[in-house]
Amino acid sequence: MPHALAPIPATSALPRLTPFVLLVLLAACGGADQPPPGTLLHADMNQTPERVVEEEPGPDGLILRMLSFGDEDGRRELRYERREGTTEDGRIQMMMSVAIPGADGRQGGHQTAPISLDIEAGPTEAAGDGLWRYHLRVTGLQVGLPPETPQEVLEHFATETAPLRALASTVVIDDRGIVHERAGEIPEGLEPRTLALLANIRMSLLSPVLPGAAIGEGATWEVKHLEDHGDFEVHQIVSYELVSLERHTGRLQVTLRQHAPPGPIGGREEDGGGEARGELISYETLGGGYVEFDLRHIIPEAQIAGRTHVEAVIETPAARIPTQSEMSIAIRVEPSR
Repeated sequence: MPHALAPIPATSALPRLTPFVLLVLLAACGGADQPPPGTLLHADMNQTPERVVEEEPGPDGLILRMLSFGDEDGRRELRYERREGTTEDGRIQMMMSVAIPGADGRQGGHQTAPISLDIEAGPTEAAGDGLWRYHLRVTGLQVGLPPETPQEVLEHFATETAPLRALASTVVIDDRGIVHERAGEIPEGLEPRTLALLANIRMSLLSPVLPGAAIGEGATWEVKHLEDHGDFEVHQIVSYELVSLERHTGRLQVTLRQHAPPGPIGGREEDGGGEARGELISYETLGGGYVEFDLRHIIPEAQIAGRTHVEAVIETPAARIPTQSEMSIAIRVEPSR
């Protein structure tokens, strides 16, 4: 079970943070009543739901499948309202727990800590054809470790979370929340858990994708997309249900599923990296939660919990080391408004 989120206590300054913890945030999915990752999750990623009533293709292979339009009386088209020069601030809080089985199959280690990221989105600028461009970046990071934490643990978290401090992305998005272009600085050669975490943090800050058709309360749809996590690609399906709708705001119940096929990770020959430094055996995420959107704002309010299962083989000069991790996470996104 994911830990409940708690306020992030003040801590001594940490020069860097960790990728090991990072991946957990990206996995933001999967409640306790969900089957654990690794149980046939990949089997249904390419299946089309029987109740699809409308299917709409989008940029870069995105597919939006409309499952139901909701209450007829309150149906209307939902569109985000952007204004030139808008900048918004927010915070991501997460309580992360990571378990790593030992060589004998038993749990080899466990570490839990609250992490807080200060974020900025903007300024918005018109990109033509009804599109808007803005930047996402991390402006601050704190790890909630007590003063008596051993130095080696502090150093571990500093190393693992370092990529978070440099997290930045530029997106071009339309008035339905569909991303048409995206560029970001994700370092190469990171562990698959870290790559996934960085990519999913960016995703959690984006507005939910809205259908093109008029919808009302009770509407359901799903968005299928291939996400680039740097060293590997992840097949992703996000399912939405419109639970409530007011004039400018709404609440969505969200379910997230992710699966990455086996393949090499690390250095790439075309990048001069030589042989890959490892192999991804499996990567699967399952989770869920809610998103509260405001059509007038960039950053949504969200709370999601989930689990991720990662198996990989890491190459070292001396040996090939099999690794396996089960990660739980609870994440909350809070806009400053």
